[in-house]
Amino acid sequence: ALVTGASYGIGFAIAEGMAKAGATIVFNDIKQELVDKGLAAYREAGVEAHGYVCDVTDEDAVQAMVKQIVQEVGVVDILVNNAGIIKRIPMCEMTAAQFRQVVDVDLNAPFIVSKAV
Repeated sequence: ALVTGASYGIGFAIAEGMAKAGATIVFNDIKQELVDKGLAAYREAGVEAHGYVCDVTDEDAVQAMVKQIVQEVGVVDILVNNAGIIKRIPMCEMTAAQFRQVVDVDLNAPFIVSKAV
């Protein structure tokens, strides 16, 4: 099971539940320190997980990550497009670039990851 953005929070809880049901867990995050933090949290929870650094908005990086997962862990049978962001900024104060970033992570990334898997 690949759960994007599952170093912590809802994604971590989903992955932990899937692991308890027998799934092998693979997750990603955008920064190495978040992946490392996630790996430590999974170990503490008694879950063997495989973590990868990947920006889910970068199609080439996502394709490379999925290829690496297949080589190192196996075929992805379950995908949870969990990675997402929110800008806690009133709309009138939000720039178009900030809005585009939310759309890119929350809308485009699930398309990119689903396509790659």
